[in-house]
Amino acid sequence: MTLKTNWQNYYRRFIGTREYFKLSPSHLIFEALEDYFDLYCKDRRVLDVGAGEMTYRFLIKPLAREYITIDKYPAHPDLDIIADAGAMPLQDESFDTVFCSQVLEHSPRPMAVLKEISRVLKKDGIAIITVPHLSYLHGEPEDFFRYTKYGLKELCAEAGLTDLKIIPLGGLLSFIFTPCSILMLSVFGTIPVIGRIVYIINYYLSKLVLFADKKFDKNKVFALNYLGIFKKT
Repeated sequence: MTLKTNWQNYYRRFIGTREYFKLSPSHLIFEALEDYFDLYCKDRRVLDVGAGEMTYRFLIKPLAREYITIDKYPAHPDLDIIADAGAMPLQDESFDTVFCSQVLEHSPRPMAVLKEISRVLKKDGIAIITVPHLSYLHGEPEDFFRYTKYGLKELCAEAGLTDLKIIPLGGLLSFIFTPCSILMLSVFGTIPVIGRIVYIINYYLSKLVLFADKKFDKNKVFALNYLGIFKKT
């Protein structure tokens, strides 16, 4: 069994739980989403674009008035719609909030996806979007793009989405340490007792790495990802 397979089998045990965020610095940074879910998903009709294995359902669904998921692939049996995000079979202006996390880099036509997000959003609706800035190849061969905050802002503006804020998440040290997390958990994660100890050590090391990123990269030129909050006007 390859290291990649070991890692996939390991992290899938945690998808859809809070423990998933503790697997590496690149997972931990997405805890920041929870505050924006509270602000923009509560009592609203929410669309999760590229929902995949339903990583965020446990956070969004209890808040939302209605939670709809869509993905190109049947990665989870509970997905509501199987369709390409660049041509969604949904009515115009039918959602209050659209969430799209780590999807645009995997689409060969990201502008088509953004225009669809804008189309299905109601006027003054909110799009919560995350994209990678620093990242290894993943999801191959469907791994096409990386984004700066300026590129994300420009693309969204062209699609009719005005940025309210774009927040850098993580940094260079997070990028470097994430493979160490993956290696440790892939090799030791399934060993009784030892696996749990390694998990806890890795979690606190990940928090330390994120703290160091904040301390030493004050200009955020090495952001690992960007979280953007956009409004349809």
